[in-house]
Amino acid sequence: MPRLDGSPVFDALLGGDGVFRVELENCVTTRQRYIENTAILETELEAADGSVVRLVDFAPRFTARGRNFFPAAFVRRVIPVKGAPLIRVRISPQDNWGGGAMAVDRGVSHLSYAGDGARFRVTSDAPMSYVGDGSWFILDKPYAFVFGPDEALSDMPGVIAEEWESRRSSQSP
Repeated sequence: MPRLDGSPVFDALLGGDGVFRVELENCVTTRQRYIENTAILETELEAADGSVVRLVDFAPRFTARGRNFFPAAFVRRVIPVKGAPLIRVRISPQDNWGGGAMAVDRGVSHLSYAGDGARFRVTSDAPMSYVGDGSWFILDKPYAFVFGPDEALSDMPGVIAEEWESRRSSQSP
């Protein structure tokens, strides 16, 4: 964000410190797969106590009102599958090619980030006090995170995430 050829904000894979990570306490197993004929990635994390969390990651891409819909956004859904998983969500984007952390403003349902080359928002129905602090909490229901422009969403993040996922997964490639 905001440009494909711009400075990456979540640059951990490149050796930086920028992350958008969901951690499961005492995680012992991780499995990943793409949903067939889509670019939707499912990751399952399993803890030593048998609790399981599913992460669903995708960029929305579908046809709406006769036009292709490709917003500058991505979605992460965090879904409890089994037990009472204890998770932590860490969001710490970097600015200026890993030069430092971005400034953050916390809202009721979002975190807004600003730096030299980017301004964006992560909107969620998860408890933002835990997310903003990187605190552990029990995942007792599904939560959605919508990463995109620093603008309000037209509906609740969970509703948007499920709608975008179902529209994409129902279309042929």
